[in-house]
Amino acid sequence: MVCIGAHWFACTWAIIAGFADSPLDTWMGYFDYCWAADTEKGYVCVEPWDMYAATLYFAMMTITSIGYGDLAATPKNATEQASPGPIAPALALTLA
Repeated sequence: MVCIGAHWFACTWAIIAGFADSPLDTWMGYFDYCWAADTEKGYVCVEPWDMYAATLYFAMMTITSIGYGDLAATPKNATEQASPGPIAPALALTLA
């Protein structure tokens, strides 16, 4: 259930950012997941998998109350951000 909840939370977080006039005005721009470019839209974003990994990382760290701490996944590193997915709920259940 935690994984399903995290998935929905991650998707919702990304969708909410999509309501802005430009993703550059949201966390996507602030954390450089989207940047200004000479394109029709005026910006370019990372691949969808990398964006999903970022939102899922945030969701898992928030839902399991592990927090972000001094050591966190490197921004825009999908492998580091996806790895807590199966680990965080197991750790949370172990500590509960």
